[in-house]
Amino acid sequence: MAKQVEQSLPILDELEKQGTDSEGVDKVYTKWAEEYDKDMITLNYTQPSVSASEMEKCLKDNKDALILDVACGTGLGGIELTKRGFYNLHAFDRCSKMLEKAKQKNIYKKVMCMSLGPKVLDIPDDTYDAVMMTGAVAPGHMDGRCFAEFIRIVKPGRSLCPFYDIL
Repeated sequence: MAKQVEQSLPILDELEKQGTDSEGVDKVYTKWAEEYDKDMITLNYTQPSVSASEMEKCLKDNKDALILDVACGTGLGGIELTKRGFYNLHAFDRCSKMLEKAKQKNIYKKVMCMSLGPKVLDIPDDTYDAVMMTGAVAPGHMDGRCFAEFIRIVKPGRSLCPFYDIL
């Protein structure tokens, strides 16, 4: 059996050095945006695929469900959703540079540059059929308080799954 070697990148060390300060985290993601997709391949980052697969289980055949990709980054989760036939996708991220990369993929009907923090999202109640978030709950990113806001913007009885946050 082959031994699996854990990969690391200098940018990840830089991200950790920034501590829990959201401004420092934003600077790292702005710097990282150009190489992010390539680096995620190097790291064998499969969480967007896992999240999209779980979303498909939650939504079953409802391929026209309106899905919000939270903290979408460069759009890796959106790509995985489109591979599974979902096309009614919105996204937001607080890093404009990462969001620009996501826009270039032409997979989202709407992209929003905003952050979830002390303020509520500029999204009406009961808007989405589902919310997907991958790799966003971490120091300086989002914390558990964001879930109440997701409940507010998801239609009653709809999906808040999945939330995979292994960075």
